[in-house]
Amino acid sequence: MKPQNYVLLAATIVLLGRWSQGKKVTAGIVVGGLFSALLISIMSSAAPKLAKGFALLFLVGASLTYIGPLLTNTTK
Repeated sequence: MKPQNYVLLAATIVLLGRWSQGKKVTAGIVVGGLFSALLISIMSSAAPKLAKGFALLFLVGASLTYIGPLLTNTTK
Protein backbone atom coordinates (compact mmCIF):
# COMPACT_ATOMS: atom_id res chain seq x y z
CA MET A 1 0.00 0.00 0.00
CA LYS A 2 1.28 3.47 -0.83
CA PRO A 3 2.09 5.90 2.00
CA GLN A 4 -0.47 8.36 0.63
CA ASN A 5 -3.19 5.76 1.13
CA TYR A 6 -2.22 5.35 4.79
CA VAL A 7 -2.55 9.11 5.33
CA LEU A 8 -5.91 9.24 3.55
CA LEU A 9 -7.14 6.32 5.64
CA ALA A 10 -6.00 8.14 8.78
CA ALA A 11 -7.82 11.28 7.66
CA THR A 12 -10.99 9.26 7.09
CA ILE A 13 -10.72 7.76 10.56
CA VAL A 14 -10.31 11.24 12.07
CA LEU A 15 -13.32 12.61 10.19
CA LEU A 16 -15.54 9.66 11.10
CA GLY A 17 -14.32 9.68 14.69
CA ARG A 18 -15.12 13.38 15.15
CA TRP A 19 -18.51 12.88 13.49
CA SER A 20 -19.35 9.99 15.83
CA GLN A 21 -18.51 12.17 18.85
CA GLY A 22 -20.72 15.00 17.60
CA LYS A 23 -17.76 17.35 17.17
CA LYS A 24 -17.43 19.70 14.24
CA VAL A 25 -14.81 19.21 11.56
CA THR A 26 -12.95 22.50 11.34
CA ALA A 27 -11.07 23.91 8.40
CA GLY A 28 -7.82 23.47 10.33
CA ILE A 29 -8.33 19.71 10.50
CA VAL A 30 -9.04 19.48 6.77
CA VAL A 31 -6.07 21.68 5.85
CA GLY A 32 -3.81 19.71 8.21
CA GLY A 33 -4.88 16.44 6.62
CA LEU A 34 -4.31 17.74 3.12
CA PHE A 35 -0.94 19.20 4.09
CA SER A 36 0.21 15.93 5.65
CA ALA A 37 -0.93 13.99 2.58
CA LEU A 38 0.97 16.41 0.34
CA LEU A 39 4.06 16.19 2.52
CA ILE A 40 4.01 12.38 2.52
CA SER A 41 3.46 12.39 -1.24
CA ILE A 42 6.51 14.58 -1.81
CA MET A 43 8.56 12.59 0.70
CA SER A 44 7.63 9.25 -0.89
CA SER A 45 9.45 10.13 -4.10
CA ALA A 46 12.68 11.00 -2.27
CA ALA A 47 12.66 8.58 0.69
CA PRO A 48 9.95 5.91 0.34
CA LYS A 49 10.79 4.02 3.54
CA LEU A 50 10.77 7.18 5.64
CA ALA A 51 7.48 8.31 4.06
CA LYS A 52 5.88 4.94 4.78
CA GLY A 53 7.07 5.10 8.39
CA PHE A 54 5.61 8.56 8.94
CA ALA A 55 2.38 7.58 7.21
CA LEU A 56 2.04 4.56 9.48
CA LEU A 57 2.63 6.82 12.49
CA PHE A 58 -0.23 9.05 11.32
CA LEU A 59 -2.45 6.00 10.88
CA VAL A 60 -1.62 4.51 14.28
CA GLY A 61 -2.11 7.85 16.02
CA ALA A 62 -5.49 8.43 14.40
CA SER A 63 -6.57 4.86 15.08
CA LEU A 64 -5.64 4.95 18.75
CA THR A 65 -7.42 8.27 19.20
CA TYR A 66 -10.64 7.72 17.26
CA ILE A 67 -11.35 3.99 16.77
CA GLY A 68 -12.57 3.47 20.35
CA PRO A 69 -15.08 6.35 20.32
CA LEU A 70 -16.09 5.50 16.77
CA LEU A 71 -16.95 1.91 17.64
CA THR A 72 -18.61 2.87 20.92
CA ASN A 73 -20.85 5.56 19.46
CA THR A 74 -21.89 3.67 16.33
CA THR A 75 -22.96 0.46 18.07
CA LYS A 76 -25.50 2.08 20.42
